[in-house]
Amino acid sequence: MGAEGTAGDAPGVVTLPMSDTVKEVVDGRVRRTVPRETVVHVIGPWAFDREALADALARMAGGEADVSDMIGLCQAARVRVRALPVR
Repeated sequence: MGAEGTAGDAPGVVTLPMSDTVKEVVDGRVRRTVPRETVVHVIGPWAFDREALADALARMAGGEADVSDMIGLCQAARVRVRALPVR
């Protein structure tokens, strides 16, 4: 099993296609079915080159974001992450 992507690219995470039905819920009520083509299972591992990780951490320096995982770090640092589909 391999994932597309090369070193030096933007950060990425290995993903699998979604086969389950996913629903959007608002205020405790099902609003709609989310198209499977727009969601993936994020399974890892994460791929950061040294510069991209240093940049994300530098953007967070002095910030007060509550970061508990790599997705949280990237969102708080406003770093775009590539989906690396398993082939």
